[in-house]
Amino acid sequence: EVEIASAAAVTAVTVNVQGVGAAAAADDVEIDISGTGVATLTIDSSTAANYVGIGNSGSALRTINVTGSTLFDADENALTAVTTIDASATTAGVKFNTTGGTQDLTFTGGSGDDTLNVGAGLDADDVLVFGPAPIL
Repeated sequence: EVEIASAAAVTAVTVNVQGVGAAAAADDVEIDISGTGVATLTIDSSTAANYVGIGNSGSALRTINVTGSTLFDADENALTAVTTIDASATTAGVKFNTTGGTQDLTFTGGSGDDTLNVGAGLDADDVLVFGPAPIL
């Protein structure tokens, strides 16, 4: 587990992940944003596919930006407070889970095969824009 704890004055954090986790393992690597001021997390996914859980124990995380050229899979934990996921700068796909959340969500996918599990929280106020990959 990687815990990112910071003072309220720190509002954004960038993490580079390079081949972290295993596809068959559930949450073998966890990134927990426990800082009470960290509203934005930017993740650069490179080298090899990355499989992580993202926690929001500080309750401030609202925006996740993902960049990179390898799969970023963070669909183990439900991100029920995140309102923006921007993966438009990715080329190999992302996977996220926001089930159980009632927040309005804006999701922007990249050019890879993206997966977003929204569950029953999907409504007309959510904006979901997937890249050019086919929606299956």
